[in-house]
Amino acid sequence: QKEMVGSQNLLLLVCSMLLIIGAVNCLGFDLVKSENYCFKVSVNQTDNIRISYSISGKGDNKVLTQFYNPQNAVINDYTTKKHGFVNHVAETPGIYRMCFMRQDMNVKKVTLNMHVAKGTSEKAKEEDVNSIVTRLESIRSDLNRVQENLEEMQQSAITKK
Repeated sequence: QKEMVGSQNLLLLVCSMLLIIGAVNCLGFDLVKSENYCFKVSVNQTDNIRISYSISGKGDNKVLTQFYNPQNAVINDYTTKKHGFVNHVAETPGIYRMCFMRQDMNVKKVTLNMHVAKGTSEKAKEEDVNSIVTRLESIRSDLNRVQENLEEMQQSAITKK
């Protein structure tokens, strides 16, 4: 239970940070009624739609979660998944939808992040890619250090008991 609350708080923190810098559209809401809660995004052909979501609450795996194309056909079904990620390149322009509907009587909390990256035929420059790789390696190193510190603190706490 604490892990779920902690991960949701972390997701909300990251969501808030990204919202501040304008990188994504972030939303938190409750599934109160047994009806479809749909969120729409209008895109052009070749745009990349990125959606991540997290569901919490009693019976958090009992939510019908589906991603639809402009013709109302289900592209992906994420039902029973508490966390998910959509990465879809639009084959046709129009309105795509991400929908949630609870399948039991329990209220659920959903955190949803949506971002559309405009499609482009421009290729990345090698120096840009190298710069990103260098930054990612630095982040990985920092995260490894944090993990080691947490493990040391955990081991120290166990030893003290």
